[in-house]
Amino acid sequence: MSEPAHPPAVVVLGAGPAGLSAGLWLKHLGFEPWLIESQPTPGGMQNLNFLPNDWVLGQDGLTGPQLVERFVAHAAQFGVRPITGCRVGEISGRAGAFALRYATADGAIRQATCAALLIATGTRYRGAEVLAAAPGFAAVPAGRIFYGPYAFADLAGCAGRRVVIVGGGDNAYENARLLAERGAHVDLVLRSAPRAQRHLRERVDAAAAAGACRIHA
Repeated sequence: MSEPAHPPAVVVLGAGPAGLSAGLWLKHLGFEPWLIESQPTPGGMQNLNFLPNDWVLGQDGLTGPQLVERFVAHAAQFGVRPITGCRVGEISGRAGAFALRYATADGAIRQATCAALLIATGTRYRGAEVLAAAPGFAAVPAGRIFYGPYAFADLAGCAGRRVVIVGGGDNAYENARLLAERGAHVDLVLRSAPRAQRHLRERVDAAAAAGACRIHA
């Protein structure tokens, strides 16, 4: 979407679930927000969530992309439409306001001034940079390494295979649980004490006790 004709009172940086929700709230509160999203499509990390997301109230059984479709449609009903493919290059304070300089999807450089700026740029998963310095890492075929949400894409295909998971957070433990339940032989490698939630740790510990998973700390 191109920029609206009216100047924004509030600019929201990011059009993931948080940014879309903020934009909708601002609209209902009487503002005319701009949502600036650097990616070609809104939705953030939910676009990479291939499993049903049962954490969103009233939306059980839907995958991340399905949720994004609903979020975007809901916001659009009230005129909240993200400006996608825009990259902010400069933000400065000016006379009690914010001045933004950004590049649009077609490469044009634009400027906008707003009274308030809401940052909803979200998170990203870490990838090859975590293991890049490990001896032998460069020799591992790229097709056998999965990062972040892509690790969930073909869980059934891992049945009977040995899978090494590096990390001790929620995603690492959730992957270990899902893979162990599907018959994979899991090695979970931690560099420090696990940070995953207790219920995830308990289920992986149970899988380890049953011989389906080995934990290396």
